[in-house]
Amino acid sequence: MTKGRMLAVAVAVVLAAASIHAYSPSRRTELTFNGPVALPGVTLAAGRYTFEIATADGNTVVLVKNQYGPVFMRFTEPVERPAGMPRNVAVRFGEVAAGVVPPILEWYPTGELIGQRFIYDHR
Repeated sequence: MTKGRMLAVAVAVVLAAASIHAYSPSRRTELTFNGPVALPGVTLAAGRYTFEIATADGNTVVLVKNQYGPVFMRFTEPVERPAGMPRNVAVRFGEVAAGVVPPILEWYPTGELIGQRFIYDHR
């Protein structure tokens, strides 16, 4: 390999490393709720939470943490952001009666068109 070719390969590797470092595959999002909200099997108290993607063998798992550590971790389904939903809106809630804790149906990492739908057991 010539010196010029080796330099080009080295530059390409450095640029690729910078791009990978700048992209966060977890799509981590910090959200603050002013009241309780629900996820499948758990109610989150008002407060600040971090939502992130943790993939497992090609399946998508969403991990939710508070300041003390993990509070939720489950498989989810990919879902397209509804038409007209602003890209700065991170969650879509289900409709409930007054006084009932609203469930988070979907989470969309900031600016993303594809989000994650939480799977609820509707027995």
